[in-house]
Amino acid sequence: MLLAKADQMRAIEEEAVAAQGVTLYELMARAGAAVAKEAREMLPGGGRVVIFCGKGNNGGDGFIAARLLASDEKYDVEVVMLIGAGEATSAAAQAYQEIAHLAAVAKTPFNARKLTKPAALVIDAILGFGLKGAARGPAMQAINTINAVEAPVLAIDIPSGVDADTGQVAGEAVKADRTITFTCPKAGMAVHPGLGYVGAMRIADIGIAKETIARHANICLGSRAVVRPILPTRRTDAHKGDCGRALVIAGSVGMTGAAAMSAQAALKIGAGLVTLGVPESLNDILEIKLTEVMTKPLPETPERTIRAKAAEQIMDLVPAADVVLAGPGLSTHTSTVTLVRQLVTLVAKPLVIDADALNALVGKVELLSKRPGPTIMTPHPGELGRLLGISVEEVQSDRLTAAAGAAADWGATVILKGARTIVAGAGCLHINPTGNPGMATAGTGDVLAGMVAGLIAQGLPPYPASVLAVYLHGRAGDLAAIEKTELALIATDLLDYLPIAIRELGRSVNG
Repeated sequence: MLLAKADQMRAIEEEAVAAQGVTLYELMARAGAAVAKEAREMLPGGGRVVIFCGKGNNGGDGFIAARLLASDEKYDVEVVMLIGAGEATSAAAQAYQEIAHLAAVAKTPFNARKLTKPAALVIDAILGFGLKGAARGPAMQAINTINAVEAPVLAIDIPSGVDADTGQVAGEAVKADRTITFTCPKAGMAVHPGLGYVGAMRIADIGIAKETIARHANICLGSRAVVRPILPTRRTDAHKGDCGRALVIAGSVGMTGAAAMSAQAALKIGAGLVTLGVPESLNDILEIKLTEVMTKPLPETPERTIRAKAAEQIMDLVPAADVVLAGPGLSTHTSTVTLVRQLVTLVAKPLVIDADALNALVGKVELLSKRPGPTIMTPHPGELGRLLGISVEEVQSDRLTAAAGAAADWGATVILKGARTIVAGAGCLHINPTGNPGMATAGTGDVLAGMVAGLIAQGLPPYPASVLAVYLHGRAGDLAAIEKTELALIATDLLDYLPIAIRELGRSVNG
């Protein structure tokens, strides 16, 4: 499903008007009709409908819905006006004229008080997708009034107060039970906190050509339908060498679990052969922890981390690998940091940079421009903030822009982890719908990094591999939470439930 930011939505509408021979008012009329239809579904037996209307196109949609609902005797319609009769924008003013003298539609100036009569349904037509910053004045007061009403709320296009680009709520926002949006959802409706204000989402087709939408909207909301074609399949005569080889450089004293989980995840997702390079004194531990993974003891520091001089041995292993993963549990020891920086400039195979390998690049992101091969980075908001030199709050205030900007600047595929993980790369943005709060526990990121590496080892390009990995990672977490509960979920549960997630998706592929 494609999503659009505000400027993209404007471009879509402008192209539709220019190329399809429709007027803005005709689009508004179709939107208003869709709102009226949705209202009838929410209130099939009729009743009192109160529509809060602002001055823009959102308000125009509300005026048209009011006229259509009032044509049915079952509905008692009141329009609460946040503006004077002459303040509406051109298309909205035209819509208002159609109800201006219509006795069946009560028109009441907004006075920030409670509703004079109880409502069976409230419709939010206050602000559209163009809002930037906090709602103010009468709009803010009306939002508070709507949220205080004990009746279902239907928001038009996007809940008023939610930023269409970022999902942020700077002040107050309508808490909708249902949102009917037009043409395609707005990006801010698919990420937190905006996601929490939308309620059930309905998408209305108002006649804009799909080609027009695709030309401007470049954000995708993931789904089974999106990821199922990416899932690798195997030839009947395949052997382990055909299924990809992953090299994982990970671990330090006290962090053998991170190394083990990332290597196991690469195998569980289908890589044919996985080699794990670890500090030499920890090799025996990993030999015991892992059965199917091959291990390689590497020179270590006195603190039992991989030392910089291991670069030569690692580079001897790289030619046999299809992908290299560096970072889980590595530590930020000075010598290990030097090692990571060397690998960034030396490894020509796809390189997945995770955890401490990301931290090794803080202040040295220019090294990414020297990468001789594809780069995949898997930061959480804190790691991305450190790499970009901004705060976590700045990253979280606009996750889509932060991920997209980093991917463009670094020539990398960037997986920005967190609720609604974002994948940026190849000029595209992908919002992942799977996962739950139970996955906010140590080690889940190590599992994801291994999954990404395992899929790339099988021949998938970095961007689709990342999209599939985050979907299956979250879905495994969702399946685990059903049985284990969110509170009791741990990272290794994802390894146990990953085969079920793959089988579930595979069934979708096959039937």
